[in-house]
Amino acid sequence: MPDVSLDLRYLSDAIAAAGHGSFCKAALSLDVPQSTVTRRILILESQLGFPLFLRERSGVKLTVAGSDFLANAISGVHQLSAPPNLQPRPTRDSGVS
Repeated sequence: MPDVSLDLRYLSDAIAAAGHGSFCKAALSLDVPQSTVTRRILILESQLGFPLFLRERSGVKLTVAGSDFLANAISGVHQLSAPPNLQPRPTRDSGVS
């Protein structure tokens, strides 16, 4: 079973690369070097055990597995990035006065 402990930045980089169709454009949008995006995505792919992207001269495209994974990852990133919904727990009335 692959190690699934990963940094959210790796997921954000993969999501940006998928959206831009390019590691270079993703890096520009994230304000990090392109080599950082490439390295993080390679580490993520290694941890997952499958490629997320098809790399071509014209840019990158998601593999079928990458598309499935990122569809779930986007939901997870949004949930983890959202502020927690902290509501007080209802108190139990002990019935003793």
